[in-house]
Amino acid sequence: MLHISGTVVLVILVDPQGNVVCVQRVSGHPLIIGVAIDSVRRWKFEPYASKGVKKGFCGQLALRFQANEHAVKYKIV
Repeated sequence: MLHISGTVVLVILVDPQGNVVCVQRVSGHPLIIGVAIDSVRRWKFEPYASKGVKKGFCGQLALRFQANEHAVKYKIV
């Protein structure tokens, strides 16, 4: 049985429609980083708007996770 826990740090790029278009690893356990990236790629964000114009943005995201043989649980930190 494999039990892994820790924090994954990712850099994300979000387009003006709120879709995650790029995810890159900054740090995290190599056995769980792929699951974290796949999950974040499916997220949808509220677009940033300036003077009524939607704009894309980039940022850093830290996820605390616990993985076992049944599931992966994570929380944004």
